[in-house]
Amino acid sequence: MKDLPFANIDEGKMVINLSTADFTIASVLNALNDCLDVLEELKVEFLGAGTDLEGTGSPSFSPANINVYFEYVGDNKARATHILEQAYRILWKSIVRTYPDEKEWAENRAHIGNFISAQSDLLIAMKSPSSEED
Repeated sequence: MKDLPFANIDEGKMVINLSTADFTIASVLNALNDCLDVLEELKVEFLGAGTDLEGTGSPSFSPANINVYFEYVGDNKARATHILEQAYRILWKSIVRTYPDEKEWAENRAHIGNFISAQSDLLIAMKSPSSEED
């Protein structure tokens, strides 16, 4: 098996690990949607994706891992690793092809920042004693 940055392949399964410092789950799924038909032809099944939150309770933002799961479901198990490596490269080409330009990326990050700030304000309001109770 070749050394693939951001991915682990073991027993016909592949996990790609990305970071919310660089990507959003939406951008990863958009790239996957762009190449899903090719992966299906390779008999590589998408099993799911999500963020891996550590639950530190820290009030400041820290990037989370985005984990993307695949499995080779074809008959030629001896070639599973090679085929998953191909799938990895195909997905990365799709990420590059579908990634927003710098201006759109910055605008998206600003919207995400506003969303996180609003969530924080809501949590603070929920934890604060209400003025009606005084």
